[in-house]
Amino acid sequence: MSSVVAAGDKKVENTKRYLEDKFAKMKAQRAEEKRRLKELEEKMAAMGIEEAERTKMRSQLRRAMLREKKEANRRVSVQDFDSLAMIGKGAFGEVRLVRDKHDGGLYALKAMVMHAMKSKNQVEHVKAEQDILAEANSPWLVKLQYSFKDELNLYLVMEFMSGGDLMSLLIKEDVLREDAVQFYAVEACLAVQCVHDLGYVHRDLKPDNILIDHHGHLKLTDLGLAKKHHDMPSFGAMEKGQPAASADLGDQDFSESKGHRTRVQLFSTVGTPDYIAPEVLAGDGYGAECDWWSLGVIFFECLVGYPPFYADAPMMTCRKIVHWSKYFKFPKEARMGLSKSCMEFVQQLVCDRKVRLGTTAGIKEFQSHPWLAGFDWNNVRSMKAPYITSDSARIMKLAESLSKMEPGDPKFKRYVQEMTKNFDKFEHHQLEGGKRVGVGKETDFLGYTFNRSKEKGGDTDLIELLKQE
Repeated sequence: MSSVVAAGDKKVENTKRYLEDKFAKMKAQRAEEKRRLKELEEKMAAMGIEEAERTKMRSQLRRAMLREKKEANRRVSVQDFDSLAMIGKGAFGEVRLVRDKHDGGLYALKAMVMHAMKSKNQVEHVKAEQDILAEANSPWLVKLQYSFKDELNLYLVMEFMSGGDLMSLLIKEDVLREDAVQFYAVEACLAVQCVHDLGYVHRDLKPDNILIDHHGHLKLTDLGLAKKHHDMPSFGAMEKGQPAASADLGDQDFSESKGHRTRVQLFSTVGTPDYIAPEVLAGDGYGAECDWWSLGVIFFECLVGYPPFYADAPMMTCRKIVHWSKYFKFPKEARMGLSKSCMEFVQQLVCDRKVRLGTTAGIKEFQSHPWLAGFDWNNVRSMKAPYITSDSARIMKLAESLSKMEPGDPKFKRYVQEMTKNFDKFEHHQLEGGKRVGVGKETDFLGYTFNRSKEKGGDTDLIELLKQE
């Protein structure tokens, strides 16, 4: 009886939270519409536009905002996409390259089995990932276009990163050049700082979760374990006697691995412990500084060819991490080929959190470090990347061709294979979803809906267009 009551209370709480969020978004939308109308009025006044023309512009803007609202409220389902290829598969879901039937755009569609997410207590993790990606509009995070659900699955439709991930690059190259790691260090630090600036700690940084676009630049993905800063006390708070935060690793079932791993499970927290900070394993409370440790381990692996705490048994890896000062060192052959400032940089990340780089002043500490100080941090995304895993011009041409090409075209399969060459190969089957879920039946994922408006141009563009008419 008590379990039935508890389930009922949970439904009520979920529904209440959903309605509060819905009304908050509606209020924010109205405020944004008023802001845009006010901005238009100010611009028209400054330009001295006559009243008749102003009336026309107001009408144009209102129609544009109405189109945006209709697009944002459009119900999206798996029937809106053609599945072109399977590019990732795990115990609880899969990732596909898909084509939007409405505009021919190519995306990565991540589908997660809903009941598996619930049984593995991943509800909050899945919702956190959607919330962060919906909130963010940054070149350092994979952009979310849609999220939706049906009775079987949860779906995230994101930009397709044709370059694969950093793990695939490591498997191909084994060891990266120091200047290449230097470039990636700048981009990775900026990406992690972006997550921190949004108020989150990533907590699951590893080469598999660092994606590469068709220009060779990095973006972060897989934010399912991210948590708000205020939900997890930092080590400073712990030293003042506040209660410890759990390491939150209870669902992890570390799989055996050796050297550079192939991807096994994309959607559970199953995986290797190689990149986890010692304070997380200790369960004594931790903050954003745990992400900088993970980056240090990743940079070591890029430079040396394997993670510093690798062991045949995952639990031995964990013990090595806890006693990191005993085990962490650059091998002799690496020391002979790497600069002193490079090794010092990594050592200042894989160290005690009280003195860890980035803990006090964040990105400023990296920008002033001797190994990275010479970089143009503000324009790194416009620089040529060290490893171009895809021909960007060719990728753009393929995307344009595939946007309107029929599956029966002789070149279709070959183009899809070329587009996904940097991903593991999986047997492809058609995308099948379930029926829509009624509000009364499923409340754990109420509000799991997002639609990034595709409306082109802005209010300034509207003024310029009308001036030309």
